[in-house]
This record gives sequence, structure tokens and C-alpha cells, in this order.
Amino acid sequence: MRILIVLIGFVFLFFSCKKDKLEDGKEIFIGTWNWIYTDHEYYICIGMPQEEVLTPETEHRNYSMEFFEKGIVKFYENDNLISRDRLIFAQYGNVSGFGAAYTSFDIYLNKYNYDKDNYIQGAVSSDTLIFKRLFPFKNNDCSKYISYFVKE
Repeated sequence: MRILIVLIGFVFLFFSCKKDKLEDGKEIFIGTWNWIYTDHEYYICIGMPQEEVLTPETEHRNYSMEFFEKGIVKFYENDNLISRDRLIFAQYGNVSGFGAAYTSFDIYLNKYNYDKDNYIQGAVSSDTLIFKRLFPFKNNDCSKYISYFVKE
């Protein structure tokens, strides 16, 4: 009997974990997205901002991510899995600054609280995904990255 109660408890905890299924317009994320380039601004903190464009060719790396209907995303570097995370949408559906074809979003990975180390801001259209932070490069006080992905 005790084993049955423990088993029911684990099943309840497994299914009660918050994650957002990709529905109500969020289905646009489902599939594989490949990195094409990143706009990188650096030396911001010393007052001499510089800009460069990073690509798979300049960085000698490929990045991609795969979104699943159940609210899971997998991140890859050179086809090697580097992370598997649950999606928790803080915001989805506002018009973005990237144009009418894009919808903006704020997503936390695996967290209920506002943890900026696991926070993605961006915009999505039917064939382009834009991340303003986190993947494949993390922003800091002196560098900012805006990364562009295309749907496979």
C-alpha cells in the first residue's frame, strides 16, 4: 500500500509540473530552427560600442533548437545536445518591434520565478525566430546579442 501511495505521489508531481504546451498560436514554434547569424554589439560598458556579425562560418559552430508540442525545447551545438528545458511563457502575442509579421514572446526555461539567466526574449514569424538573449550567446553588461534562426 505504501508503494502505491508513493507511486501515485510521483505521478502527481510529474504531471503537475508547470510547462506550457505549444497551443493557441504557439504551435508556430514546433519544429527545428537553425542559427543563421547574430548581430553582436560589444565594448558597450567602456563607451566605445562596436558591432560585428557572427555566423556559423566565423564561429566554426552550428547551433539549432527543436521545439516540441508538449512545451519542451532542446538546444544543440554542432548537432550535440547541450540542454533540454521546459518552456514557461511569461508573455506571448504582442506585436513586436520587428514588424507586423512577428509576434513577441518572453519565455523562462525551467523556472517559475524571474531568473534572468534562464530568460529568453524575442519574436517569431512563420519562418524566422529571433532571440534577443540567452542562446546561442549570453548578453552581459558589455555585450548584446540578437540571434536569428530559420525554420527547417
